[in-house]
Amino acid sequence: MNRTFKYIGISLLFFFIVEVFLRFSFHEQLKDRIYPLIYQPDSLIDYRFIPNTHSKISGAGISLKDVYINSKGYSFKEFKSKKQLGVYRIIIVGASSSGNIYMNGRQNYSDKLQKSFDKMGCKVEIINCSIDGSGRQKANLDLINTEILQFDPDLIILEFSLPFMSKNLSRAVYKDYVIEYEANSERSREFGIQIVDYLNTHKYLTCFYDASYLVRLLCKYYIENNDNDIIMRRMEAYKTKIIRPDPIGVKRAYVCYPISTTMKLLKETRDNVAVHNCKLLLMNSVIKLDKNNPVDNELKDSLDKNRFEYFFPGLEFKDIHKSLPDHHLNEKGHEMIAKALYIRLKNYVTH
Repeated sequence: MNRTFKYIGISLLFFFIVEVFLRFSFHEQLKDRIYPLIYQPDSLIDYRFIPNTHSKISGAGISLKDVYINSKGYSFKEFKSKKQLGVYRIIIVGASSSGNIYMNGRQNYSDKLQKSFDKMGCKVEIINCSIDGSGRQKANLDLINTEILQFDPDLIILEFSLPFMSKNLSRAVYKDYVIEYEANSERSREFGIQIVDYLNTHKYLTCFYDASYLVRLLCKYYIENNDNDIIMRRMEAYKTKIIRPDPIGVKRAYVCYPISTTMKLLKETRDNVAVHNCKLLLMNSVIKLDKNNPVDNELKDSLDKNRFEYFFPGLEFKDIHKSLPDHHLNEKGHEMIAKALYIRLKNYVTH
């Protein structure tokens, strides 16, 4: 009996030591996640933020913080649809790398850019209308053509990346989770709902995950080493608080446009923007066109041939500029973008 108690005691001590070690050494990778409950389906751009919403976010590399969505449906302070007389209005449209939600910190490059212009006494207003999510290039063009131009911009900065894509995936809030599903597919949406309902009715399983970092580590290992079975999908959903469609569904939803179609879509938007006395600037902070790279040469030739204005500074971001272990930029990374972009934008702004 004494030997049994001894083994139990040693086992509990070992478990306690492992728990303490994991909580100190792997806290960011294994801590509780909160996915912001801010999404609603949209027939034109797949999904957007719910206006006048307050939520929270916490993730790997992202400290717990509040998320506020303004009355127009953007993660930005309130702004009037019509600009003030004499003000040069710049609107940024992009994904999470241009927004302020998925970053460790609160001020992204649009905020820092505004401070730079304010310091110089320029009548410039920077507005950020970015909505997170990969593969939303076509949706961003639709957003510009139908809504952004109503905000009376002088310059629109569009986050640019290749391949140019249309995502066709919607998002919606269901209970304490976000469900991402194939647009116009009730079956895909129902699959996400079923996973959430299962997790909420099997609290005796999820309580072990909540209590132990060792259990979280084992779940992480299972997720990374199993191919899309239902147990893995449930574990991943509880870990991340977002239910994503299966890989086959994602493959069905994504549409990649060839470079010729991409240029055509961009040109149509650029011409529409010009009708409203506005300019379009394509931007990607990491692209640096290399004349010795055939792919870069093809892109440059296409952009120049169609007379696009673009800004590809080729910034090199190190780990210190990222919200590790997540790879979105932190405030230091956004500071680099703001400094480079400020130099470029001075050519557009009149004092």
